[in-house]
Amino acid sequence: MKHERGVDVMEKVTLKYGGRYNVQNQYADRNGNKGYLDVYGGFKAGGHQGWGVTTAKSSNRDSGTGSWRVLSQNGTKKAGDPVCSNDLILLQNQYTGGAVTYLMQYGLTDDPKKGVLEVKAGGDAKTGDNATIWKVICDGKEPGTELSSQDVVHLENQYLISNSSYSGYTYLDTYGSATETDFLFDVYTNKSPDRAKQGTGSWVFVPAPLIKWTSEILDVKFNKKDWDDILAGKKRESFGQIASISNNSPATVEQTVSLTKQEMASFEFSMDQTLSGSVTATGSVGVPGVASAEASVSISLALAFGQRWVEQTMKTYEISQTVQIKAYESVDYFMKVEIADDARMEIQYVIKVSATDLLTNRKLVVSDLVREIRYTAFDGTIVGEDTDARDGLDFITVILNGSFLGTWGVRSDIVLTGKKIEPAITSPG
Repeated sequence: MKHERGVDVMEKVTLKYGGRYNVQNQYADRNGNKGYLDVYGGFKAGGHQGWGVTTAKSSNRDSGTGSWRVLSQNGTKKAGDPVCSNDLILLQNQYTGGAVTYLMQYGLTDDPKKGVLEVKAGGDAKTGDNATIWKVICDGKEPGTELSSQDVVHLENQYLISNSSYSGYTYLDTYGSATETDFLFDVYTNKSPDRAKQGTGSWVFVPAPLIKWTSEILDVKFNKKDWDDILAGKKRESFGQIASISNNSPATVEQTVSLTKQEMASFEFSMDQTLSGSVTATGSVGVPGVASAEASVSISLALAFGQRWVEQTMKTYEISQTVQIKAYESVDYFMKVEIADDARMEIQYVIKVSATDLLTNRKLVVSDLVREIRYTAFDGTIVGEDTDARDGLDFITVILNGSFLGTWGVRSDIVLTGKKIEPAITSPG
Protein backbone atom coordinates (compact mmCIF):
# COMPACT_ATOMS: atom_id res chain seq x y z
CA MET A 1 0.00 0.00 0.00
CA LYS A 2 1.16 3.55 -0.69
CA HIS A 3 -0.37 7.00 -0.18
CA GLU A 4 -1.14 9.83 -2.52
CA ARG A 5 -2.63 12.91 -0.86
CA GLY A 6 -5.38 11.36 1.19
CA VAL A 7 -6.09 8.27 -0.89
CA ASP A 8 -4.77 4.75 -0.33
CA VAL A 9 -3.53 3.47 -3.68
CA MET A 10 -3.60 -0.33 -3.69
CA GLU A 11 -3.01 -3.03 -6.22
CA LYS A 12 -6.08 -3.71 -8.33
CA VAL A 13 -8.32 -6.02 -6.29
CA THR A 14 -11.65 -7.39 -7.49
CA LEU A 15 -14.53 -6.28 -5.25
CA LYS A 16 -16.22 -9.27 -3.68
CA TYR A 17 -19.36 -9.93 -1.71
CA GLY A 18 -18.61 -10.44 1.94
CA GLY A 19 -15.52 -8.26 1.69
CA ARG A 20 -14.82 -5.35 4.04
CA TYR A 21 -14.10 -1.97 2.45
CA ASN A 22 -13.39 1.63 3.35
CA VAL A 23 -15.64 3.66 1.06
CA GLN A 24 -13.73 6.80 0.08
CA ASN A 25 -15.41 9.89 -1.31
CA GLN A 26 -13.56 11.51 -4.21
CA TYR A 27 -14.14 15.15 -3.26
CA ALA A 28 -10.96 16.59 -1.75
CA ASP A 29 -10.72 19.41 0.76
CA ARG A 30 -8.28 22.31 0.33
CA ASN A 31 -5.47 20.11 1.69
CA GLY A 32 -6.17 17.29 -0.71
CA ASN A 33 -7.76 15.02 1.90
CA LYS A 34 -10.59 12.73 0.87
CA GLY A 35 -13.00 11.44 3.48
CA TYR A 36 -14.21 7.93 4.26
CA LEU A 37 -17.84 6.97 4.80
CA ASP A 38 -18.22 6.73 8.58
CA VAL A 39 -20.83 6.42 11.35
CA TYR A 40 -21.07 8.49 14.51
CA GLY A 41 -23.43 9.65 17.24
CA GLY A 42 -26.83 8.02 17.20
CA PHE A 43 -30.47 8.47 16.22
CA LYS A 44 -33.81 6.92 17.07
CA ALA A 45 -36.97 7.89 15.25
CA GLY A 46 -39.74 6.52 13.08
CA GLY A 47 -39.12 2.92 14.12
CA HIS A 48 -35.43 3.09 13.19
CA GLN A 49 -32.38 3.49 15.35
CA GLY A 50 -28.67 3.49 14.62
CA TRP A 51 -25.99 6.03 13.74
CA GLY A 52 -25.50 9.24 11.86
CA VAL A 53 -23.38 9.10 8.70
CA THR A 54 -20.60 11.45 7.61
CA THR A 55 -17.14 11.28 6.04
CA ALA A 56 -14.13 11.02 8.34
CA LYS A 57 -10.49 11.91 7.88
CA SER A 58 -9.47 8.40 8.94
CA SER A 59 -10.59 5.20 7.25
CA ASN A 60 -11.13 3.60 10.66
CA ARG A 61 -11.81 6.40 13.09
CA ASP A 62 -13.11 4.18 15.87
CA SER A 63 -13.25 0.37 15.96
CA GLY A 64 -14.61 -0.25 12.47
CA THR A 65 -16.81 2.85 12.04
CA GLY A 66 -15.29 3.40 8.59
CA SER A 67 -15.47 -0.21 7.39
CA TRP A 68 -18.39 -1.63 5.40
CA ARG A 69 -19.20 -5.18 4.34
CA VAL A 70 -20.78 -5.63 0.90
CA LEU A 71 -23.80 -7.96 0.95
CA SER A 72 -26.17 -9.11 -1.74
CA GLN A 73 -29.53 -7.31 -1.66
CA ASN A 74 -31.53 -10.50 -2.15
CA GLY A 75 -29.02 -13.19 -1.22
CA THR A 76 -28.43 -14.42 -4.78
CA LYS A 77 -24.75 -13.45 -4.62
CA LYS A 78 -22.67 -15.40 -2.14
CA ALA A 79 -19.55 -14.44 -0.19
CA GLY A 80 -16.59 -14.42 -2.56
CA ASP A 81 -18.66 -13.68 -5.69
CA PRO A 82 -17.47 -10.60 -7.62
CA VAL A 83 -19.39 -7.34 -7.32
CA CYS A 84 -20.50 -6.17 -10.76
CA SER A 85 -21.67 -2.91 -12.26
CA ASN A 86 -25.39 -2.26 -11.62
CA ASP A 87 -25.55 -4.84 -8.81
CA LEU A 88 -27.95 -4.10 -5.97
CA ILE A 89 -26.11 -4.24 -2.67
CA LEU A 90 -26.42 -3.65 1.06
CA LEU A 91 -23.63 -1.90 2.97
CA GLN A 92 -23.31 -3.27 6.49
CA ASN A 93 -21.26 -1.14 8.88
CA GLN A 94 -18.55 -2.95 10.84
CA TYR A 95 -18.47 -0.84 14.01
CA THR A 96 -17.80 -3.24 16.89
CA GLY A 97 -19.26 -1.02 19.62
CA GLY A 98 -22.94 -1.43 18.84
CA ALA A 99 -25.65 -3.28 16.96
CA VAL A 100 -25.34 -4.22 13.28
CA THR A 101 -26.50 -1.38 11.00
CA TYR A 102 -26.92 -0.76 7.26
CA LEU A 103 -26.45 2.36 5.14
CA MET A 104 -29.88 3.81 4.37
CA GLN A 105 -31.76 6.93 3.36
CA TYR A 106 -33.88 8.46 6.09
CA GLY A 107 -36.39 11.07 5.04
CA LEU A 108 -36.19 14.44 3.34
CA THR A 109 -33.52 16.94 4.32
CA ASP A 110 -34.45 20.15 6.13
CA ASP A 111 -32.69 22.21 3.45
CA PRO A 112 -32.89 21.41 -0.30
CA LYS A 113 -29.39 22.88 -0.77
CA LYS A 114 -27.93 19.96 1.19
CA GLY A 115 -29.59 17.35 -0.99
CA VAL A 116 -32.77 15.35 -1.19
CA LEU A 117 -32.57 12.72 1.56
CA GLU A 118 -30.86 12.30 4.91
CA VAL A 119 -28.49 9.33 5.22
CA LYS A 120 -28.20 7.17 8.34
CA ALA A 121 -27.06 3.70 9.36
CA GLY A 122 -30.06 1.76 10.62
CA GLY A 123 -30.53 -1.67 12.12
CA ASP A 124 -33.05 -3.13 9.67
CA ALA A 125 -31.66 -4.51 6.41
CA LYS A 126 -35.12 -4.84 4.86
CA THR A 127 -37.18 -1.69 5.36
CA GLY A 128 -39.89 -2.49 2.82
CA ASP A 129 -39.22 0.70 0.84
CA ASN A 130 -35.75 -0.18 -0.49
CA ALA A 131 -34.15 2.48 1.73
CA THR A 132 -31.12 0.24 2.43
CA ILE A 133 -30.57 -0.93 -1.16
CA TRP A 134 -27.92 0.72 -3.36
CA LYS A 135 -27.17 0.20 -7.05
CA VAL A 136 -23.43 0.29 -7.83
CA ILE A 137 -23.00 2.23 -11.08
CA CYS A 138 -19.63 2.60 -12.80
CA ASP A 139 -19.47 5.01 -15.72
CA GLY A 140 -18.07 3.34 -18.83
CA LYS A 141 -18.70 -0.21 -17.63
CA GLU A 142 -21.52 -2.34 -18.94
CA PRO A 143 -23.94 -3.89 -16.43
CA GLY A 144 -22.55 -7.20 -15.20
CA THR A 145 -18.90 -6.13 -15.56
CA GLU A 146 -16.76 -7.01 -12.53
CA LEU A 147 -15.65 -4.04 -10.44
CA SER A 148 -12.30 -3.46 -8.76
CA SER A 149 -10.79 -1.35 -6.00
CA GLN A 150 -9.62 1.14 -8.62
CA ASP A 151 -13.07 1.81 -10.10
CA VAL A 152 -14.87 5.04 -9.29
CA VAL A 153 -18.56 4.34 -8.73
CA HIS A 154 -21.83 6.08 -7.91
CA LEU A 155 -24.25 4.64 -5.34
CA GLU A 156 -27.89 5.04 -6.34
CA ASN A 157 -30.38 4.57 -3.51
CA GLN A 158 -33.37 2.45 -4.54
CA TYR A 159 -35.97 4.36 -2.54
CA LEU A 160 -38.19 5.87 -5.24
CA ILE A 161 -39.15 9.45 -4.51
CA SER A 162 -42.37 10.74 -5.94
CA ASN A 163 -43.55 14.17 -4.86
CA SER A 164 -44.30 17.59 -6.28
CA SER A 165 -40.65 18.70 -6.33
CA TYR A 166 -38.89 15.55 -7.54
CA SER A 167 -39.60 12.09 -8.84
CA GLY A 168 -36.88 9.47 -9.20
CA TYR A 169 -33.84 7.93 -7.49
CA THR A 170 -31.05 9.78 -5.70
CA TYR A 171 -27.29 9.25 -5.26
CA LEU A 172 -25.00 9.17 -2.25
CA ASP A 173 -23.32 12.57 -2.02
CA THR A 174 -21.31 14.83 0.29
CA TYR A 175 -22.16 18.43 1.10
CA GLY A 176 -20.93 21.13 3.48
CA SER A 177 -18.34 20.75 6.22
CA ALA A 178 -18.81 18.52 9.25
CA THR A 179 -18.68 20.27 12.63
CA GLU A 180 -16.53 17.67 14.45
CA THR A 181 -12.73 17.81 14.07
CA ASP A 182 -12.38 14.14 13.04
CA PHE A 183 -14.81 14.53 10.13
CA LEU A 184 -14.73 16.21 6.72
CA PHE A 185 -18.14 16.46 5.02
CA ASP A 186 -21.77 15.61 5.75
CA VAL A 187 -23.53 12.93 3.71
CA TYR A 188 -26.91 13.16 1.94
CA THR A 189 -28.40 11.93 -1.32
CA ASN A 190 -28.68 14.14 -4.39
CA LYS A 191 -30.57 14.07 -7.66
CA SER A 192 -27.29 14.09 -9.58
CA PRO A 193 -24.53 11.45 -9.39
CA ASP A 194 -22.02 14.25 -9.92
CA ARG A 195 -23.57 17.31 -8.31
CA ALA A 196 -20.50 19.55 -8.03
CA LYS A 197 -18.50 17.99 -10.89
CA GLN A 198 -15.70 17.49 -8.35
CA GLY A 199 -16.35 13.99 -7.04
CA THR A 200 -18.93 14.65 -4.31
CA GLY A 201 -21.05 11.78 -5.63
CA SER A 202 -18.13 9.52 -6.59
CA TRP A 203 -16.78 6.73 -4.39
CA VAL A 204 -13.96 4.19 -4.36
CA PHE A 205 -14.07 0.90 -2.43
CA VAL A 206 -10.68 0.44 -0.75
CA PRO A 207 -10.15 -3.02 0.80
CA ALA A 208 -10.18 -2.57 4.58
CA PRO A 209 -6.94 -3.98 5.97
CA LEU A 210 -7.19 -7.21 7.91
CA ILE A 211 -4.26 -6.62 10.20
CA LYS A 212 -2.22 -9.26 11.99
CA TRP A 213 -0.18 -7.57 14.71
CA THR A 214 3.05 -8.87 16.19
CA SER A 215 5.11 -7.29 18.94
CA GLU A 216 8.08 -7.88 21.17
CA ILE A 217 8.99 -6.33 24.49
CA LEU A 218 12.45 -4.85 24.03
CA ASP A 219 12.90 -3.47 27.51
CA VAL A 220 11.11 -2.64 30.72
CA LYS A 221 12.45 0.45 32.42
CA PHE A 222 11.89 0.69 36.15
CA ASN A 223 11.52 4.02 37.91
CA LYS A 224 13.95 3.24 40.70
CA LYS A 225 13.17 4.32 44.22
CA ASP A 226 15.07 4.46 47.47
CA TRP A 227 14.65 1.39 49.61
CA ASP A 228 12.97 3.39 52.37
CA ASP A 229 10.35 4.57 49.84
CA ILE A 230 9.79 1.00 48.71
CA LEU A 231 9.23 -0.19 52.26
CA ALA A 232 6.93 2.66 53.24
CA GLY A 233 3.58 1.26 54.23
CA LYS A 234 4.34 -2.18 52.79
CA LYS A 235 4.29 -5.56 54.44
CA ARG A 236 7.86 -6.63 55.08
CA GLU A 237 9.88 -9.31 56.77
CA SER A 238 13.35 -9.22 58.28
CA PHE A 239 15.29 -12.32 59.06
CA GLY A 240 18.83 -12.85 60.25
CA GLN A 241 21.22 -14.84 62.31
CA ILE A 242 23.73 -14.17 65.10
CA ALA A 243 26.90 -16.15 65.59
CA SER A 244 30.46 -15.86 66.87
CA ILE A 245 33.86 -16.78 65.41
CA SER A 246 36.98 -17.08 67.54
CA ASN A 247 40.61 -17.04 66.48
CA ASN A 248 42.86 -18.55 69.15
CA SER A 249 46.02 -18.36 67.07
CA PRO A 250 48.90 -15.89 66.62
CA ALA A 251 47.92 -15.12 62.98
CA THR A 252 44.99 -13.36 61.31
CA VAL A 253 42.51 -15.78 59.74
CA GLU A 254 39.67 -15.33 57.22
CA GLN A 255 36.30 -17.00 57.22
CA THR A 256 33.26 -16.60 54.96
CA VAL A 257 29.96 -16.19 56.66
CA SER A 258 26.63 -16.38 54.80
CA LEU A 259 22.90 -16.26 55.25
CA THR A 260 20.48 -17.96 52.87
CA LYS A 261 16.70 -18.11 52.71
CA GLN A 262 14.25 -19.29 50.05
CA GLU A 263 10.85 -17.69 49.62
CA MET A 264 8.06 -17.80 47.05
CA ALA A 265 7.87 -14.40 45.40
CA SER A 266 5.16 -12.88 43.23
CA PHE A 267 5.74 -10.43 40.38
CA GLU A 268 2.74 -8.59 38.93
CA PHE A 269 3.08 -6.47 35.79
CA SER A 270 0.25 -4.09 34.88
CA MET A 271 -0.48 -2.08 31.76
CA ASP A 272 -1.87 1.38 32.45
CA GLN A 273 -2.17 2.26 28.76
CA THR A 274 -3.65 0.63 25.70
CA LEU A 275 -1.89 -0.56 22.59
CA SER A 276 -4.50 -2.83 21.04
CA GLY A 277 -6.80 -5.49 22.30
CA SER A 278 -5.53 -7.85 19.60
CA VAL A 279 -1.81 -7.52 20.29
CA THR A 280 0.21 -9.87 22.44
CA ALA A 281 3.73 -8.79 23.32
CA THR A 282 6.33 -11.23 24.55
CA GLY A 283 9.74 -10.61 26.01
CA SER A 284 12.12 -11.05 28.88
CA VAL A 285 12.29 -8.67 31.82
CA GLY A 286 15.00 -8.16 34.37
CA VAL A 287 13.40 -7.79 37.79
CA PRO A 288 15.09 -5.64 40.44
CA GLY A 289 16.12 -7.39 43.61
CA VAL A 290 16.22 -10.91 42.23
CA ALA A 291 19.27 -13.10 42.48
CA SER A 292 21.37 -12.95 39.30
CA ALA A 293 20.42 -16.47 38.25
CA GLU A 294 16.74 -15.48 38.39
CA ALA A 295 17.03 -11.94 37.12
CA SER A 296 15.03 -12.53 33.93
CA VAL A 297 11.45 -13.72 33.59
CA SER A 298 9.50 -14.27 30.39
CA ILE A 299 6.23 -12.40 30.02
CA SER A 300 3.36 -12.40 27.58
CA LEU A 301 0.91 -9.50 27.73
CA ALA A 302 -2.26 -8.84 25.79
CA LEU A 303 -1.74 -5.11 25.63
CA ALA A 304 -5.12 -3.79 26.65
CA PHE A 305 -6.10 -1.30 29.32
CA GLY A 306 -5.82 -2.72 32.83
CA GLN A 307 -4.11 -5.91 31.66
CA ARG A 308 -2.25 -7.79 34.42
CA TRP A 309 0.31 -10.53 34.23
CA VAL A 310 1.40 -12.41 37.36
CA GLU A 311 4.41 -14.68 37.76
CA GLN A 312 5.42 -16.63 40.84
CA THR A 313 8.88 -17.99 41.35
CA MET A 314 11.01 -19.34 44.18
CA LYS A 315 13.61 -16.75 45.07
CA THR A 316 16.81 -17.41 46.99
CA TYR A 317 18.04 -14.56 49.15
CA GLU A 318 21.68 -14.87 50.11
CA ILE A 319 24.31 -12.56 51.52
CA SER A 320 27.85 -13.53 52.26
CA GLN A 321 30.99 -11.78 53.39
CA THR A 322 34.56 -12.70 54.16
CA VAL A 323 35.44 -11.74 57.72
CA GLN A 324 38.98 -11.23 58.98
CA ILE A 325 39.59 -12.24 62.60
CA LYS A 326 42.78 -10.94 64.11
CA ALA A 327 45.01 -12.98 66.38
CA TYR A 328 43.41 -13.82 69.67
CA GLU A 329 40.10 -12.10 68.84
CA SER A 330 36.52 -13.19 68.83
CA VAL A 331 33.99 -11.69 66.40
CA ASP A 332 30.25 -11.58 66.94
CA TYR A 333 28.32 -10.97 63.70
CA PHE A 334 24.69 -10.22 62.94
CA MET A 335 23.39 -10.69 59.36
CA LYS A 336 20.00 -9.40 58.21
CA VAL A 337 17.95 -9.37 54.98
CA GLU A 338 14.78 -7.29 54.53
CA ILE A 339 12.00 -8.46 52.22
CA ALA A 340 9.26 -6.12 50.97
CA ASP A 341 5.94 -7.56 49.74
CA ASP A 342 3.53 -5.73 47.42
CA ALA A 343 6.09 -3.01 46.72
CA ARG A 344 5.03 -0.94 43.71
CA MET A 345 7.22 0.72 41.13
CA GLU A 346 6.31 2.65 37.99
CA ILE A 347 7.65 1.12 34.79
CA GLN A 348 7.75 1.82 31.05
CA TYR A 349 7.37 -0.91 28.45
CA VAL A 350 9.47 -0.40 25.31
CA ILE A 351 7.80 -2.49 22.60
CA LYS A 352 8.65 -3.22 18.97
CA VAL A 353 5.46 -3.42 16.91
CA SER A 354 4.95 -4.67 13.37
CA ALA A 355 1.91 -5.73 11.36
CA THR A 356 1.01 -7.66 8.23
CA ASP A 357 -1.87 -6.80 5.90
CA LEU A 358 -3.49 -10.20 5.32
CA LEU A 359 -5.07 -9.00 2.08
CA THR A 360 -1.69 -8.46 0.41
CA ASN A 361 0.50 -10.53 2.79
CA ARG A 362 2.84 -7.57 3.10
CA LYS A 363 4.30 -5.93 6.16
CA LEU A 364 3.12 -2.38 6.81
CA VAL A 365 5.73 0.37 6.61
CA VAL A 366 6.10 2.97 9.34
CA SER A 367 3.62 5.50 7.94
CA ASP A 368 0.95 2.79 7.66
CA LEU A 369 1.75 1.40 11.10
CA VAL A 370 1.38 4.82 12.69
CA ARG A 371 -1.94 5.32 10.94
CA GLU A 372 -3.30 1.89 11.89
CA ILE A 373 -2.17 2.08 15.51
CA ARG A 374 -3.87 5.47 15.87
CA TYR A 375 -7.14 3.79 14.85
CA THR A 376 -7.04 1.82 18.10
CA ALA A 377 -7.43 3.26 21.57
CA PHE A 378 -3.67 3.69 21.71
CA ASP A 379 -2.58 6.33 24.21
CA GLY A 380 1.13 5.70 24.53
CA THR A 381 4.12 7.26 22.76
CA ILE A 382 5.44 6.36 19.32
CA VAL A 383 9.22 6.75 19.28
CA GLY A 384 10.45 8.92 16.42
CA GLU A 385 6.98 9.30 14.89
CA ASP A 386 7.96 12.51 13.08
CA THR A 387 11.28 11.22 11.73
CA ASP A 388 11.08 10.96 7.92
CA ALA A 389 14.05 8.58 7.79
CA ARG A 390 11.92 5.88 9.43
CA ASP A 391 9.62 5.50 6.44
CA GLY A 392 11.69 2.66 4.97
CA LEU A 393 11.25 0.48 8.08
CA ASP A 394 8.51 -2.06 8.72
CA PHE A 395 8.26 -1.66 12.49
CA ILE A 396 7.78 1.07 15.05
CA THR A 397 8.82 1.33 18.68
CA VAL A 398 6.22 2.41 21.20
CA ILE A 399 6.39 3.22 24.89
CA LEU A 400 3.56 2.35 27.26
CA ASN A 401 3.34 3.17 30.94
CA GLY A 402 2.60 0.54 33.53
CA SER A 403 3.41 -0.60 37.03
CA PHE A 404 5.24 -3.42 38.75
CA LEU A 405 4.14 -4.97 42.02
CA GLY A 406 6.57 -7.44 43.50
CA THR A 407 8.23 -9.17 46.40
CA TRP A 408 11.70 -7.74 46.77
CA GLY A 409 14.64 -8.50 48.98
CA VAL A 410 17.38 -6.08 48.09
CA ARG A 411 18.59 -4.65 51.37
CA SER A 412 21.00 -6.55 53.57
CA ASP A 413 23.35 -5.73 56.44
CA ILE A 414 26.11 -7.40 58.39
CA VAL A 415 27.26 -6.04 61.76
CA LEU A 416 30.55 -7.17 63.24
CA THR A 417 31.62 -6.75 66.88
CA GLY A 418 35.17 -7.76 67.84
CA LYS A 419 36.72 -8.40 71.26
CA LYS A 420 40.05 -9.59 72.57
CA ILE A 421 40.47 -13.09 73.96
CA GLU A 422 43.21 -14.46 76.17
CA PRO A 423 45.60 -16.76 74.31
CA ALA A 424 45.75 -20.32 75.54
CA ILE A 425 48.85 -21.14 77.70
CA THR A 426 50.71 -24.34 76.99
CA SER A 427 52.81 -25.80 79.85
CA PRO A 428 56.37 -26.88 78.99
CA GLY A 429 56.77 -30.60 78.66
